[in-house]
Amino acid sequence: MTPRDPVTPRQWRRVMAMAEACLQLESARQYGLVVGGPAVNVDRCQALLFRGRALGHAPAAGLTDAALAALVQEHA
Repeated sequence: MTPRDPVTPRQWRRVMAMAEACLQLESARQYGLVVGGPAVNVDRCQALLFRGRALGHAPAAGLTDAALAALVQEHA
């Protein structure tokens, strides 16, 4: 656990959704479907997802798609 890890279940759900969205964005970039956008710390995203699941949390339903849309729109 790092000092910046989420604490509450709500924080975990939101952070996990954002981590999934970031990983989807990075995957699309790897396949050449997306050019540019924010840098993604893949290791941190994966670590947050792993730790969150180990603690019994899951990404907030529907929030991953909304987060991905926000990331794309912000950097369009």
